[in-house]
Amino acid sequence: MKERLDILAAVACVQQWEGEECDEEEILQSWQYLVNTGVVWRLEGWFGRCAERLIEEGLIDGYSN
Repeated sequence: MKERLDILAAVACVQQWEGEECDEEEILQSWQYLVNTGVVWRLEGWFGRCAERLIEEGLIDGYSN
């Protein structure tokens, strides 16, 4: 994946869209990016629920201003 993530690339990675090959580290980086930007909370509910689970499990950090 690109070094600089953008929203579409991050969403494509976490959803493993056809043609998007991300390893586990890249998937977690994408989730972290979506949380850090706050975008994850504005997407479909599934994204927020998954992000909350990853935060609770300590796989990514929560974001606070």
